Amino acid sequence: GSFGPETEVQKIVQGWHVELQAQSAVYTRQVEAMCEWDHVIFKNNEYIYGVQQQMSVVSRLQDDAKQRLDRLGREQEELSALIRWFEEGLDASQASNPAFASPTEQALRAAGVVRDEYEGVSARVRNMVQDIRTARDMNGDVCDPMTQVEMKLSEGFELLQGVDLQAEELSATIAWCESHLEYHARSRRAEQDSYGVG
Repeated sequence: GSFGPETEVQKIVQGWHVELQAQSAVYTRQVEAMCEWDHVIFKNNEYIYGVQQQMSVVSRLQDDAKQRLDRLGREQEELSALIRWFEEGLDASQASNPAFASPTEQALRAAGVVRDEYEGVSARVRNMVQDIRTARDMNGDVCDPMTQVEMKLSEGFELLQGVDLQAEELSATIAWCESHLEYHARSRRAEQDSYGVG
């Protein structure tokens, strides 16, 4: 019958089977949760690695910036020492000779002379070109050899304009040097005055 040993064994086996299915479902859920955690950890590792890479780049940029600042500081010190040396020589020269002109002033005067000479030549060339064009228009002869002379003079005028641009750049550079020196001279005089007051 229904109460034999086989029936008991079947009930026990069936109970084990049900319990195993329940444990298997729990295990499956745990495995799925672990997979989700693995995915989260993997993504976090990617983020952390990306942040580490960015921090490495920022660190290198900071090192480069520090090196550049150090180099700029050294160059500024060298420039200040050079300007002090120049000013000391300038003061000594002015003390021994009140009519002394600094190298910067001499360069500015030379640039002014060059500019004046250029303007004179430029005006003469411009007048020559205008006279030739007027003569050509009056004669109406396009094949006149003077047309070629006009072209040559026009080319020379363009070259002079290029020289003028270079002269302007040189004058601007010299003016910048002059203002820089004057600024440092004023600063030095202000320091000496403050020391004198103290």
